[in-house]
Amino acid sequence: MSGAFLGVINFQIIIFAFGLFFIDLFGNFYNDYCDFAEDIRNKRKDKFTTCGVMGQKTTLHISIGMVITGFLILLNTHTPFLLFGILLAFLLFAYSHKALRLKGKLFGYAMSFPYFILPLLIAFVFDIHTKNALALGLFFYLQCLYILCQKDSTDTKDDSNLFLSKGWNLSFKITTFFAILSNVLLLYLSTTNTILLLAWILNTFAKVSNLKHIMFRTITRKQRSNYILTEFLSHYMFIVCVLI
Repeated sequence: MSGAFLGVINFQIIIFAFGLFFIDLFGNFYNDYCDFAEDIRNKRKDKFTTCGVMGQKTTLHISIGMVITGFLILLNTHTPFLLFGILLAFLLFAYSHKALRLKGKLFGYAMSFPYFILPLLIAFVFDIHTKNALALGLFFYLQCLYILCQKDSTDTKDDSNLFLSKGWNLSFKITTFFAILSNVLLLYLSTTNTILLLAWILNTFAKVSNLKHIMFRTITRKQRSNYILTEFLSHYMFIVCVLI
């Protein structure tokens, strides 16, 4: 999305995105490995480790393979992109590792920071001068904070949730705050191309529906996942619209 919006779609961007994809998979598998005991205690059945698809050690081995693959891919692109991948991998590691364990801590929300600098990094590498890179970075950052906060609405058995531990009402208000800010920024970005307003409408619909169910405490994990998926799909609409 960053490359498309900034007018840079080339082989280097595709390699960069592919490498980050594997690093992101590393974060997911490594989190499942670290959270295995907690997920068993909370009777989670929606993960590979808890439903019997793979063992805990297998998850660890896969996560190592994923991060190595991601780094090998990023070695074939610009050095700043490789450094970004290293930063992202470290934060994903620190988020889940028991000794560091950023999950459940305020600093854990720094996990979203790399997505703030991502458009700025692409603009720097390809020497693009536009204020939209900053706006896009802020949108990514606020969108990630919203996603992290709304997760508390269904993961009520997880005692490591930061804001939910302070009360459900506070958690909902903070989630709504980040939802509104990210939505306003997305609207600003959409005004650069009227076709992109379709992406904003889709994103807004998913946010409003999600928040409505959270407010009335009728949200389920499956509903939450579907709404977040819809928001991610709206980002792909940005790519299609820009390329067209």
